[in-house]
Amino acid sequence: MMDIIKLTRIDSSNKKLVKKLDIFEKLLEELQKREIVPEIAEMINIEIEKVNSFLDLEKAYSKVLVKSRTNIIKIIEKELGLFVKNHHQQKLMSVGIALGLAFGSAFGASQDNMGLMALGLPIGMAVGITIGKKKDDEVFKLGNQLDVEVEV
Repeated sequence: MMDIIKLTRIDSSNKKLVKKLDIFEKLLEELQKREIVPEIAEMINIEIEKVNSFLDLEKAYSKVLVKSRTNIIKIIEKELGLFVKNHHQQKLMSVGIALGLAFGSAFGASQDNMGLMALGLPIGMAVGITIGKKKDDEVFKLGNQLDVEVEV
């Protein structure tokens, strides 16, 4: 089993950046608790090294931090079947909103009242959140949920 390297924090008074750093570090702490095969740990370490190489430029550091965090989350989802809290809920809420708007548009057009398009939005959002919550609960029961929530 290979260890995951540490993130080198940049000193910043930017509250948003500090919050992003805290979330990233929490994600890495959660991954340290899991048994990760060396190949996956190496992929994660490469992403961390990308962030660690941008210590002097705060704006670039922030962008690389978010991009690497997203890449790590994709890797652990695909390769390990691990998910952050509310992953499915956030993902399916977006899908629900899109489908709700499409159905709302169709309904509004069929009634010659495009004001009815807005009805699809909350319905689609509610359906997406409900299905996503159910999937997140299943992931939690299987023990495949990391104790960290990442905001999109």
